[in-house]
Amino acid sequence: MSRDAPSHPSRTRIAVLGAGAWGSVLAALLGERGHDVRLWVRDPERAARWAERRRDPLGRTPVALPAAVRPTAHLAEAVADAEAAFAVVPNAALDDVAARLRAAAPRGLFVVSCSKGLFPPDLSRPSAHLAAALPGSRVAVLSGPNLANEIAAGLPAAATVAARDVGLAELVQG
Repeated sequence: MSRDAPSHPSRTRIAVLGAGAWGSVLAALLGERGHDVRLWVRDPERAARWAERRRDPLGRTPVALPAAVRPTAHLAEAVADAEAAFAVVPNAALDDVAARLRAAAPRGLFVVSCSKGLFPPDLSRPSAHLAAALPGSRVAVLSGPNLANEIAAGLPAAATVAARDVGLAELVQG
Protein backbone atom coordinates (compact mmCIF):
# COMPACT_ATOMS: atom_id res chain seq x y z
CA MET A 1 0.00 0.00 0.00
CA SER A 2 3.02 2.27 -0.07
CA ARG A 3 2.33 5.67 -1.59
CA ASP A 4 4.51 8.55 -2.64
CA ALA A 5 3.87 11.13 0.05
CA PRO A 6 5.35 14.46 0.91
CA SER A 7 7.80 14.35 3.77
CA HIS A 8 6.59 15.88 7.00
CA PRO A 9 8.99 17.94 9.08
CA SER A 10 7.76 16.50 12.36
CA ARG A 11 6.62 13.13 13.52
CA THR A 12 3.11 13.55 14.92
CA ARG A 13 1.72 11.20 17.58
CA ILE A 14 -1.71 10.04 16.38
CA ALA A 15 -4.28 7.67 17.87
CA VAL A 16 -6.58 5.78 15.52
CA LEU A 17 -9.56 4.57 17.51
CA GLY A 18 -11.05 1.55 15.78
CA ALA A 19 -9.36 -1.28 13.91
CA GLY A 20 -11.99 -2.13 11.35
CA ALA A 21 -11.22 -1.86 7.64
CA TRP A 22 -11.30 1.96 7.53
CA GLY A 23 -9.41 2.43 10.81
CA SER A 24 -6.64 0.01 9.88
CA VAL A 25 -6.20 1.59 6.43
CA LEU A 26 -6.00 5.07 7.97
CA ALA A 27 -3.49 3.84 10.57
CA ALA A 28 -1.33 2.28 7.85
CA LEU A 29 -1.44 5.42 5.69
CA LEU A 30 -0.53 7.65 8.64
CA GLY A 31 2.28 5.29 9.66
CA GLU A 32 3.66 5.21 6.11
CA ARG A 33 3.81 9.00 6.17
CA GLY A 34 6.10 8.97 9.18
CA HIS A 35 3.65 9.50 12.01
CA ASP A 36 3.83 7.62 15.30
CA VAL A 37 0.47 5.82 15.36
CA ARG A 38 -1.32 3.87 18.06
CA LEU A 39 -4.17 1.74 16.71
CA TRP A 40 -6.77 1.15 19.41
CA VAL A 41 -8.34 -2.29 19.11
CA ARG A 42 -11.25 -2.85 21.51
CA ASP A 43 -10.60 -6.57 22.01
CA PRO A 44 -7.28 -7.37 23.78
CA GLU A 45 -6.87 -10.76 22.04
CA ARG A 46 -7.41 -9.19 18.63
CA ALA A 47 -4.98 -6.37 19.50
CA ALA A 48 -2.33 -8.96 20.36
CA ARG A 49 -2.91 -10.75 17.03
CA TRP A 50 -2.71 -7.42 15.14
CA ALA A 51 0.61 -6.70 16.87
CA GLU A 52 1.99 -10.19 16.19
CA ARG A 53 0.88 -10.61 12.56
CA ARG A 54 0.88 -6.92 11.51
CA ARG A 55 -2.26 -7.79 9.52
CA ASP A 56 -5.97 -7.88 10.25
CA PRO A 57 -6.52 -11.12 12.17
CA LEU A 58 -10.07 -11.28 10.78
CA GLY A 59 -8.83 -10.86 7.20
CA ARG A 60 -11.29 -8.04 6.43
CA THR A 61 -8.73 -5.68 4.99
CA PRO A 62 -5.55 -6.46 3.02
CA VAL A 63 -3.29 -3.94 4.71
CA ALA A 64 -0.03 -4.59 6.52
CA LEU A 65 0.79 -2.28 9.40
CA PRO A 66 4.09 -0.43 9.07
CA ALA A 67 6.48 -0.45 12.02
CA ALA A 68 5.29 3.05 13.03
CA VAL A 69 1.86 1.63 13.95
CA ARG A 70 1.46 -0.05 17.33
CA PRO A 71 -1.81 -1.82 18.12
CA THR A 72 -3.08 -1.58 21.70
CA ALA A 73 -6.22 -2.60 23.55
CA HIS A 74 -5.84 0.27 26.03
CA LEU A 75 -7.54 3.51 25.02
CA ALA A 76 -5.53 5.57 27.53
CA GLU A 77 -2.29 4.18 26.03
CA ALA A 78 -3.50 4.93 22.51
CA VAL A 79 -4.13 8.61 23.26
CA ALA A 80 -1.28 9.23 25.72
CA ASP A 81 0.75 12.17 24.38
CA ALA A 82 -1.24 12.12 21.13
CA GLU A 83 -1.87 15.33 19.24
CA ALA A 84 -4.77 13.88 17.28
CA ALA A 85 -7.29 11.07 17.51
CA PHE A 86 -9.09 9.67 14.48
CA ALA A 87 -12.41 8.25 15.73
CA VAL A 88 -13.17 5.35 13.39
CA VAL A 89 -15.71 3.36 15.39
CA PRO A 90 -19.27 2.38 14.45
CA ASN A 91 -21.87 4.94 15.47
CA ALA A 92 -23.39 2.41 17.89
CA ALA A 93 -20.16 2.57 19.91
CA LEU A 94 -19.29 6.24 19.39
CA ASP A 95 -20.88 7.73 22.51
CA ASP A 96 -19.24 5.12 24.76
CA VAL A 97 -15.84 5.62 23.12
CA ALA A 98 -16.22 9.43 23.31
CA ALA A 99 -16.96 9.22 27.05
CA ARG A 100 -13.89 7.04 27.57
CA LEU A 101 -11.86 9.39 25.40
CA ARG A 102 -12.95 12.38 27.51
CA ALA A 103 -11.47 10.67 30.59
CA ALA A 104 -8.20 9.76 28.86
CA ALA A 105 -7.54 12.53 26.34
CA PRO A 106 -4.51 14.77 26.82
CA ARG A 107 -5.04 18.51 26.81
CA GLY A 108 -5.11 20.00 23.32
CA LEU A 109 -6.02 16.74 21.55
CA PHE A 110 -8.02 17.34 18.39
CA VAL A 111 -10.41 14.72 17.08
CA VAL A 112 -11.16 13.68 13.52
CA SER A 113 -14.56 12.05 13.09
CA CYS A 114 -14.39 9.26 10.53
CA SER A 115 -17.71 7.56 11.32
CA LYS A 116 -20.37 7.44 8.64
CA GLY A 117 -24.09 8.02 8.91
CA LEU A 118 -26.41 9.92 11.22
CA PHE A 119 -27.91 9.25 14.64
CA PRO A 120 -31.67 8.68 14.80
CA PRO A 121 -34.12 10.13 15.66
CA ASP A 122 -32.69 13.65 15.31
CA LEU A 123 -30.24 12.85 12.47
CA SER A 124 -27.31 14.34 14.39
CA ARG A 125 -23.80 13.88 13.03
CA PRO A 126 -21.08 11.78 14.71
CA SER A 127 -18.92 14.92 14.86
CA ALA A 128 -21.62 16.67 16.93
CA HIS A 129 -21.58 13.77 19.40
CA LEU A 130 -17.79 14.01 19.67
CA ALA A 131 -17.90 17.79 20.17
CA ALA A 132 -20.55 17.43 22.89
CA ALA A 133 -18.60 14.69 24.69
CA LEU A 134 -15.28 16.56 24.44
CA PRO A 135 -16.00 20.20 25.26
CA GLY A 136 -13.16 22.48 24.25
CA SER A 137 -11.73 20.00 21.76
CA ARG A 138 -11.40 20.90 18.12
CA VAL A 139 -13.25 18.47 15.87
CA ALA A 140 -12.82 17.84 12.14
CA VAL A 141 -14.61 15.43 9.84
CA LEU A 142 -13.02 13.12 7.25
CA SER A 143 -15.42 11.70 4.67
CA GLY A 144 -15.41 10.07 1.25
CA PRO A 145 -16.51 8.98 -1.23
CA ASN A 146 -14.05 6.17 -0.68
CA LEU A 147 -13.83 2.53 0.32
CA ALA A 148 -11.13 1.19 2.63
CA ASN A 149 -10.26 -1.84 0.50
CA GLU A 150 -9.95 0.28 -2.64
CA ILE A 151 -7.58 2.68 -0.85
CA ALA A 152 -5.60 -0.29 0.50
CA ALA A 153 -5.29 -1.57 -3.09
CA GLY A 154 -3.98 1.80 -4.26
CA LEU A 155 -7.01 2.64 -6.39
CA PRO A 156 -7.94 6.29 -6.96
CA ALA A 157 -10.03 7.78 -4.18
CA ALA A 158 -11.17 11.13 -2.88
CA ALA A 159 -11.66 12.40 0.64
CA THR A 160 -12.90 15.62 2.15
CA VAL A 161 -11.88 17.25 5.43
CA ALA A 162 -14.26 19.72 7.02
CA ALA A 163 -13.98 21.74 10.22
CA ARG A 164 -15.22 25.04 11.62
CA ASP A 165 -11.55 25.90 12.17
CA VAL A 166 -9.90 26.27 8.74
CA GLY A 167 -6.44 25.81 10.26
CA LEU A 168 -7.51 22.47 11.71
CA ALA A 169 -8.98 21.36 8.39
CA GLU A 170 -5.70 22.23 6.65
CA LEU A 171 -3.68 20.42 9.32
CA VAL A 172 -5.75 17.24 8.92
CA GLN A 173 -5.63 17.54 5.15
CA GLY A 174 -1.83 17.61 5.31
